[in-house]
This record gives sequence, structure tokens and C-alpha cells, in this order.
Amino acid sequence: MPGLSRRIVAAALCGVIAAGGAGGCGDASRTKPFTGELRWQRPALHRPLTVRVGARGGELWLKPSQDYRVALTAPVRALGGLVIHGGRNIVLVGGRITIPPAGRDPSPQQRRALYLDGQSGVVHLEGLLIDNSGGDLSEGIQIAAPRAVVQIENTRVEGIHARDPVGFSDNHPDLIQPGGGVGTLRVHRFSGTTAGQGLFLRGDRAPIGRVQLSEVNVVGLHGARILLWKRCTKPYPAPCTGPDFPLELNDVWASPAPGRRFERSLKPERPDRTWSEVREGVPPGGDFVTKAELRRRYPLDGRGRK
Repeated sequence: MPGLSRRIVAAALCGVIAAGGAGGCGDASRTKPFTGELRWQRPALHRPLTVRVGARGGELWLKPSQDYRVALTAPVRALGGLVIHGGRNIVLVGGRITIPPAGRDPSPQQRRALYLDGQSGVVHLEGLLIDNSGGDLSEGIQIAAPRAVVQIENTRVEGIHARDPVGFSDNHPDLIQPGGGVGTLRVHRFSGTTAGQGLFLRGDRAPIGRVQLSEVNVVGLHGARILLWKRCTKPYPAPCTGPDFPLELNDVWASPAPGRRFERSLKPERPDRTWSEVREGVPPGGDFVTKAELRRRYPLDGRGRK
């Protein structure tokens, strides 16, 4: 079992480091193998309709008072990924989304994997893989649902990037961005890699009610900047917008980009205590969510549904 071997090796290395007094390895006992239990369960659906989405992705316009199951019947490989407008309670389990080459001068929306807009109940995303296998992924999950609870569990987003990795003139990539607001954002067992930004928790166009993060790790690739960004109280180095909101952290990790200090990967920066519970690096057993795990547990290729 390769995953178990990595945990044993990591735990052994932590013991050596601790014995040498170097520190900085974290508490390995807090990072445990996944048992299959999620912190937040799928919502109960009342007379749900099933909407099937094929490789071409596209936009779904759902009735505001209706519950839905959204099934990705094939890996989505399309400009704009998948956009879901409306709906009450929505459950999406399993599937894969990527963005193919988007042409010479694409919009950020064309290079975005998933957009949630205007839901009013509980949106449950589970077992989803968003990756850069298509070559042009620049945004992971964006949210504009200030009345909804959005649950993202056992999900991996990897390889988001800007075409301009220095000035970010084309886009500021984000793994998760509730820029249009969210009632409550719950993230449990999430791993992401980014050459831009990570979790951009600013309600720039509508407020964020609450954010709960547990077993989350973000890895900065070359050129990555802020991995964890929360609305802050002081305009340094740039204004932070929107009202403040409660933030709950449990087993959250951030691994800075090569050559970038850990403190500069958080906003607000320390000594502000917003991210005081976040640990530097990756969990002792590696990423919380891997491609291999998702392939074992979920239908990523559309061949059958759970």
C-alpha cells in the first residue's frame, strides 16, 4: 500500500527531525488515512431531477425550487467547463473537468472549470477532479451563491496557472473563490496545487457568511503567491473588501512556492492570527486527496455512477 508506506516514512522523518530539535514537521497523529466518512453528508433531496453532462460541459439553468443530481457522464474537456445556474439542493459526485487550449486571447471564464451561481440550498461537490490535463486550466471553483451552503469534499484541483506567470495580466488564478458570496463554505479533504493563488476567501461582490476548512492542503507551484487569503481588517498591501466572517480551521496546511517565505503566502500576514493554526508544508502522509484515491473511490471517466 503506497499511501501507507508514505505515512510511515513521513512519520519516521518527523521523529528524526524532532529528535534533532529542528521542529517544523507538525503533528503526524492529526493526519490520518481516510476512512470513507465525510464530515458533511450529502443533503436529502426531494423529488430530484437528474441532469447528465457530457464531455462538452456547458451551462445548466436549473429551477430555483427544484433539487437536482448532476452526473458527469464523461470527463468534461471544454472551454468554460461547467456552469450551474440556480437550483435548490444539488449533488454532484465524481467526475473530471479540464480546459483545453482556449485560443490566443481567452477570457478568464473560458479557462474556468466550475462556476456555481444563485443556488439557494445545499450544493454538495464530492470526489471531483479538476486538473490541467487539457493544458489551459486557470480557475478551479468559483462561487456566486450568497444564500447557499456549498460543501466541497474529497476533491482535488491541480495545475491552475496564468499564461503570464509574472505580471498575471491575463488572470489571477484561484483554486476556490467565493467572489460572488456564499452563505457557508465547507471544505473537507481538499488538495490543490497552484501557480497563482489558492483559497481566495474574499466576498468582493457579495458577503461570505462562514468558512469551515478541515483536512485541507494547498501547494504553491513555481510563481505562486498567496495560498490562503481571507478578508482582512487593514489595507495592506492592498485593500480587502467585504464584511468579515467566522473562519474555522482544522488540519490545514500550506506549502509555499519555491523561494517564497511561508509568511508571505498568507494574507493577512503574521503576526495577524487569522492563519495561526495553519502549518507549513504538506501533511505527513502527503496530499489529503490524490488522483489515485479519486480513481479508486469515484467514477472519473463516466463509466457508472455511485
